[in-house]
Amino acid sequence: MKFWKRSCSLLALWWLCCGVTWAGDVQKPAGECAAESGKHILWENDVFTGKLLGRSDKWYTNGIKVYNSYQPDCVPGYLPDFLEDRIRGFGDDGRYAIQTGNVVGQLMFTPKNLTISAPQPMDRFWGGWLYVGIVAQRQPYDTQQKKGNKDELETLELDVGVTGPISGAEQVQRGIHALSNSTMPYGWGNQIKTEPGIQFNYSRIRRAWKYPDNGKPPNLDFSWHYGGAAGTLFDYVNGGFTVRLGSKLTDEAPNVIESPSIGQFRKTSDALYALARLDMKGVAHNTFIDGSLLRKDPHMSYLSSKRIVPQFTSGIVVEWKYKDDGIEDGARLSFLIHRRGSEFHSPDGPGAIFNFATLNVEWDL
Repeated sequence: MKFWKRSCSLLALWWLCCGVTWAGDVQKPAGECAAESGKHILWENDVFTGKLLGRSDKWYTNGIKVYNSYQPDCVPGYLPDFLEDRIRGFGDDGRYAIQTGNVVGQLMFTPKNLTISAPQPMDRFWGGWLYVGIVAQRQPYDTQQKKGNKDELETLELDVGVTGPISGAEQVQRGIHALSNSTMPYGWGNQIKTEPGIQFNYSRIRRAWKYPDNGKPPNLDFSWHYGGAAGTLFDYVNGGFTVRLGSKLTDEAPNVIESPSIGQFRKTSDALYALARLDMKGVAHNTFIDGSLLRKDPHMSYLSSKRIVPQFTSGIVVEWKYKDDGIEDGARLSFLIHRRGSEFHSPDGPGAIFNFATLNVEWDL
């Protein structure tokens, strides 16, 4: 099993360094891609759901992710040639419209009890992950309408970063707790050690059904998704479905930090809808539960990842159009609540179900 986990985590390195180089030629030159076309901020925290659904500051306690996205069919010119070739090849010789972006993010994990300074071998590791990355998504062209097919979206994301004290997770949590007069954390001396990391994430979403076809509200649609991750921190596959109901349903529902997606290919419209999503994850390795793949754990642990982890999501999304210097743009605000199943086994039994939420703000779409 250890050998298999290591092999799975190296898939990201294989794609980056040794993968086949494709050569699409439909993307615009880098000089035409200087203007960023979208800003996307995702914040996940269990404090949003602490008073409503249970206590906060346990296990997955905070995540932040910021995207800059570029105009469709643009590949930024600052990328190394071999990486630019792979992204251009994602367009598959003009059969797909593509969009690219860059990302910076941080994840934070803690045990349930923040006041214990000693190691807690019966609970999760303390840990942080600070990373930067690139993301590329594509839609197949609708040959009849000569534009992207909004019923399908496929996304790749490649992240590189670091765990340990240099990730800044301790400083972020201590600073926020000092400002909010919350319980101070005392166990960061036991966190996952400093080491580089690489993650390769994939997601595919397909809208299978919508009603009514004429687009008049109220609208209802059903989509399925699958994906996965391979790298030095997380190795899993996942799949599930989403149902949306509202005044208008645009290209894609907002996502969460761990599932890569830039968002819309076209500008948003005035819309309001609710969604419900079920996701099932098959887990091979989670560094913040199982310990590092590359070195000994910071202390003895009796935990192991559960192989199947369900998650139910519900939320509300509002989108609107506006004009900026005479140019029509769009914005989107969404709030999603997640209820995630137990992620680990311990001698005391499985970990509890826990809750967190995602606040997603996007503009200049």
